[in-house]
Amino acid sequence: MKHYSTALTLAVLALAAPGLTRAAPAQTRNLEFYWIDVEGGASTLIVSPSGESMLFDTGYEVGDRDAKRIYAAAQQAGLQRIDYVVISHWHADHVGGLAALAKMIPIGRFFDHGDAVQPEDRARLEGYKIVAGNKRTILKPGDNIPLKGVSVQVVASDEKLIANPVNGGGPNPLCANAPQMGPAGPENQRMVGLILSYGKFKYLSLADLDWQKEMELSCPVNKLGTVTMYLVSRHGGLDDSAAPAFLGAIKPQVVIMNNGPKKGLGQSAQVVHIANAHTDGDSVVYFPEANVLAIGDQGGPDRYPNISAGGGIDGMIAGTEAFLKLGNAQTKIVPGHGPLATKADFQAYHDVLVKIRDRITKLKAAGRTEDQAVAAKPLAPDIQAQQKQDDAASERVVRAVYQTSK
Repeated sequence: MKHYSTALTLAVLALAAPGLTRAAPAQTRNLEFYWIDVEGGASTLIVSPSGESMLFDTGYEVGDRDAKRIYAAAQQAGLQRIDYVVISHWHADHVGGLAALAKMIPIGRFFDHGDAVQPEDRARLEGYKIVAGNKRTILKPGDNIPLKGVSVQVVASDEKLIANPVNGGGPNPLCANAPQMGPAGPENQRMVGLILSYGKFKYLSLADLDWQKEMELSCPVNKLGTVTMYLVSRHGGLDDSAAPAFLGAIKPQVVIMNNGPKKGLGQSAQVVHIANAHTDGDSVVYFPEANVLAIGDQGGPDRYPNISAGGGIDGMIAGTEAFLKLGNAQTKIVPGHGPLATKADFQAYHDVLVKIRDRITKLKAAGRTEDQAVAAKPLAPDIQAQQKQDDAASERVVRAVYQTSK
């Protein structure tokens, strides 16, 4: 993966050691994330610039496999102890590794959602209470975990959510007619969910929180604001999480998903190469079971075409025609920029692309130079107003289309 920067420098790379993916070698010191492969469960180790550490969930028991992997991550981070352990809920894939891990490395304090539990999960709760002892804290929405150097706020716990928006949240226009779902089981609503803030960088992890609770966090008011990085809920499951109104509200720049092939997403995906459109190497991805189409930078209903190296207007038009053949009228289209869209939205966008091409190529065929084509303002006033763009954006598109058209 690439180095990623916002107000901080966050290095993200893949580690060759079996069972472990880590973010950032131990330095003095960036904000470091270690996503640990617990094979269908969840476990994330975060090391603050202060050197303090927080582990969110501990994977499975499975012969101490996951505890050993977490311990290996802690060693590679240069830790002698884990300051805080947060257990999101009492399912085996999130708390199972704790007892063994506590024998391998000292743990400072323990945080969880409380004693509400399903009968089948009771033994794991009781085992956790033995390990945590008198170092246990039960969390409420609005609480903070005192990880030095960053802010860690609890946004969900024990079926309750924060009451007031944080992080610039406010009314969410995506809620109109947004689909609703019932609960995905009691424990998947009791979850501890966290927002970590470091300057302008915001990281959101809601563990296995379900669609219904996502909607409560985002509709009618987005209580979370926008985030920089998001660890997708329920291991990437699209059948009872990933509510579009929620994802459109938080607008993550980076999305992390664990265990896709084995758990959660686990769906077929159809990848279609789009040649010489945005660039010369783009693809769109269609998930038929979810009826979701991800198109990256292949455009958006209220945007101009973004033509970059190796791309061109003819490729943008052909690419739009190609992905419009996927799915059906109900397909949800996820552009790289802008709100969720429908096939009808993108059919209209396709027609705009054709108009843009035809107007500019007509000028080119008539012998106009590139500067003369720009001066003619072929996109004003109708297309420019329809796409909500200004003169500078129109000039960039006229030049890009002129240069890449035949």
